[in-house]
Amino acid sequence: CQSSPDRGLWDKSLSWERCDFHWHLYQPQPDTWDEQYMEQWCQKYLTYKSKDIKVLPVFVYNADWSWDRGERTFEHHNQKWHIKPRPDGKFTCELYSLKDGKRVKDTSQFGGIQFMPGLKFKENNNIIDGNHTWALSSDNVEAWENFVRRVVNHLRQEPYNTEYFQVWNEAYPTSGFWFGGMDEFMERVYLPAAKIIREAGGKVVYGGWPCGGTIYEFIQLLDKYKAWELTDVLDIHYFPLA
Repeated sequence: CQSSPDRGLWDKSLSWERCDFHWHLYQPQPDTWDEQYMEQWCQKYLTYKSKDIKVLPVFVYNADWSWDRGERTFEHHNQKWHIKPRPDGKFTCELYSLKDGKRVKDTSQFGGIQFMPGLKFKENNNIIDGNHTWALSSDNVEAWENFVRRVVNHLRQEPYNTEYFQVWNEAYPTSGFWFGGMDEFMERVYLPAAKIIREAGGKVVYGGWPCGGTIYEFIQLLDKYKAWELTDVLDIHYFPLA
């Protein structure tokens, strides 16, 4: 996972490598593609392939310009987040309990987000910065599709012949990798990307369901969106052996 093709593990132990393909590095501006990033990424890919190692590309995360900067509210379990943009470019983030409607003041209940870069809370406890892991803006779904299609079409060809593609990583409101609702993730990110991958003849990996959510919850989400029909591999992260 994000290793180097020079590591000795590849000689006798491992046969797969999981490599992030960053949207913000490949498309820094809506009308700009950094082909040097693609070339460098693909060169590393070919180094792995020369050692009989298969590569799993992971499409992550937002571009600098694509994440949702608008006012929004989303719910998860018994909590509701309200995000509101400020004149200084930061955001007011309020967390409320759905049980009694009161604001939650303890930042530890924001899940993992306070530990992520760009999401450090200020002294007054509710002013934060946004970053690549925030929800994709509804206005940029087409841009996300264009990004995925461009990379998939490239990697499906010779000399890569990539078969499997992972969509995002640990998308979950409290994982630190997706700060939004799961409905937004499925509708704006996962299903559009999965359809493109399948249309190109590839296979879809549901990217890293985190141990912060239950397996039952995962199944409910896949059922709700009939996502089984567009999913080939379920990737589940880090549950204890018990």
